[in-house]
Parts: sequence; C-alpha cells; structure tokens
Amino acid sequence: MNQNILKLLETPLVPDAQAKVLSYFEEVKGSDTGWQLAITELTRTADNLSDHTKFFWWQIVENFVKTRYTQMDSASLLMRNFLFQWLHNMVVDREIPHSKEEADRNTLIKDTIRETCINDLVNSWYQICVLYEMSDSKLVSECLDVIGAYISWIDISLIANERFVTLFIRFMKDQHLREPDCDCLCEVVAKGMDSSAKVKLIESLYSLLHGAGVFVIDNEEDSDYLCKLGKLINTMGVQLAVSWTRLKKANDIKDAAVALDAIENKLPVIYAFLGNEDDDVSASVLEYIKEYIIILKQKALLSSVDRQHLESLISINFEKMKYDESYNFDNDGDEEAQFLEFRKQLKKLYDNIASLDKDLILSRTQQLVTSTLTNWQTLKFQDVELAITCLYELGEAVPSSQGNHFASDMVRFIILTHSYQKKVLP
Repeated sequence: MNQNILKLLETPLVPDAQAKVLSYFEEVKGSDTGWQLAITELTRTADNLSDHTKFFWWQIVENFVKTRYTQMDSASLLMRNFLFQWLHNMVVDREIPHSKEEADRNTLIKDTIRETCINDLVNSWYQICVLYEMSDSKLVSECLDVIGAYISWIDISLIANERFVTLFIRFMKDQHLREPDCDCLCEVVAKGMDSSAKVKLIESLYSLLHGAGVFVIDNEEDSDYLCKLGKLINTMGVQLAVSWTRLKKANDIKDAAVALDAIENKLPVIYAFLGNEDDDVSASVLEYIKEYIIILKQKALLSSVDRQHLESLISINFEKMKYDESYNFDNDGDEEAQFLEFRKQLKKLYDNIASLDKDLILSRTQQLVTSTLTNWQTLKFQDVELAITCLYELGEAVPSSQGNHFASDMVRFIILTHSYQKKVLP
C-alpha cells in the first residue's frame, strides 16, 4: 500500500494529486489482492479515515463485487462477513454508541433505504430464506440475523405478514434455524408500535406458535434452544405488560382487559419454563412473572383465579429452591455461584407473593414445614434445608408483631432442626 499516494486523497482539488491517485486506483483495482487490502483498511482503520479515503476504498470493493466476486469462491465468506459487519456496526445497530454526526448520517442512510430499496431488500431476504432453507442453514441463519437487525426501523408490515410468518413457524421445527428464528421473532415482538396493535400482533403470533406445538417443551432436551424460546415468550409478556400499562393510563378499558387476558392466558406455558430442571431456562421467564405480579399489586382485590396462579408459582418456587444433589458444598465453583444467584431471584419471587397474599404464603409455608416435621428423619438433606430456608424467609417476608406465625409448629421445628444439624452437619 502506497501511503504517500493515499495522503494525496486529502488534497483532491490538486490536479497532479488527482492523476496520481487515479493511476494508483487502477493499479489496486486490477490487483488480485486489492479488494482484500480495501476491506482490511475499512475494517481496521475506518474511524480514522477521511471521507475521501473511505470513498477510494469503497470504490475498490464495489469494482471487485461487480467484476470478479462470482469468480472467486474463496472471497465469498470474507466479503459477506465484511459487508454484514459494516451494515450492522455503522448503520443498523442502535446499541452501538455513535456521535451526533454519525447518527445523522445513519438516519439519512436509513431514510434513503426506506424510500428507495427497502422492498427489494425484504424480498431478497425472503428469497434467501426460501431458496437456501434446505441447503444452507448457516446462510439462512445469518439472513434471520439481518432481518432482526432491520426490524426496529422499518415498517413492521413488511415482516409481520403471512409469507414471512409462515417461514418463521416452519423454521421453529428446524434444529439448525430455530434459535436464530427465536431471536428474530423477539425483535418482531419488541417492535415499537401502538399498544392495541402490539397486543393484536403478539396474540396472533402466539396463537400460530402455540397451534404448531412450539411451546410444548416436556420432551425437549436442548437447553440452549429452550432459553431462546423462553426469552421469546418472556418478551411477549413484558411487551403485553407495557401495553396494558399504557392502555390503562389512556383509560382504554376494553383493550387493557384484552392485554391482561393475554398475559394471564400464557401463564400455564410460563409454568413449564419456570419449572424446567435447567435453571437458565427457568430464569429466562422470571421477568414475565415479575411484570405479572406488578399488575396483581394494582388490583383492589385478588380473584380466585389470581390466587390459583400464585399457588402454582409458590409450588414451583419451592421446588426450584432446592439444592441439586450435585451441588458441591466443599468446593463451590461457577455452577454453585450461579445457583445461589438464581436462588436470590427466587427469594424475591417468594417475597413478592407474600406481599400480595400474606395468608396464602403463610398457609403454604406451614404445609411445607409441617410435612417436613413429620418425616424429617427419612427425607433428603435438600428437602429439610428447603423447609428451614422458607421458614427463615417467612420471618423476613411477613413480619409478625407477636414474633410467631404458627407457634406450636415453630417450637417443634426449631428443636428438630437443632437435632438435625447436630446429626448431619459438620
């Protein structure tokens, strides 16, 4: 690379400089490795390049794509990755910080795309998904990533329509595509829009996924996929809760009631995720439950259905709080630390349920303690430890002015706990 020639790009109005740059351009353009030099410079030093220099290198890239790209199989992946990275980092991804000038430039690019070629882009995504679904799942997966990156700033009707949704539902049955498919659908669900329209979109999508058996996870062993699927339904719940709040503030009673029904109707599926043996899968839906409880706290009176939901949550909470038999108390590592962190989140759930219905939490904790007292000598350590922990947490979650909640059981349990500790604990 001739750095002296490139410096002349900073003085484009000097005739002699223009001639030398043009000559060098033709030299690089004709070289077999010129395109590699161009993408290296655009990737490695893009932030430090002037607009003239960037334009120079982009012309090299454009010429290669037009004239020789299809003739060089080895260039395909490298060039595709470069273009994807550039579009994702300077233009599309809102999570990457940009200066005001960069943001204004990106907005101009996106506005121009919307006005001139977005329909062509969307059609190309659809064609890629259809043509390569059976032969190149990696390419389709990358295409789904691109679709997800664009959704936040294009018209949602371009994607939330019959032809794309049919693909999304079908991809959920493909083990190679279902994870990126979940990520893409999360972007669809999280798309900013009118609250009533958001509820309708989520309900339509959920109905199709549920009808296809996507949320039947009893025999599914792929925890990575379940975490992605859990994130999807969790995003649905969170977006429904946001819509419910906005509709309620707008005094739109009818649509707010529809949103609340949508949240409650998905709870049986949420229980399946929360109760999964993998804690990461369980954790993927905790935000959904948190939003549901926040809604319940705004009710003047809990219904019998509300209490049934809380009963189910308590039962699952108790089971998930138990230590695994594989937990290493002598040499705790990352897995043990992750479980303890997860247990803290479960404690918050226990406390929130207690703040909603003190009598219910007292009753269920008493049942747990009483059943443990009856059989503690034959039970596993995990079961007894759970009862001790829940009894302790009860004192924090539901303070009693008398210093007890179920006195006779408390005395018996304290005595037996002391005996148990002397027997099995160091």
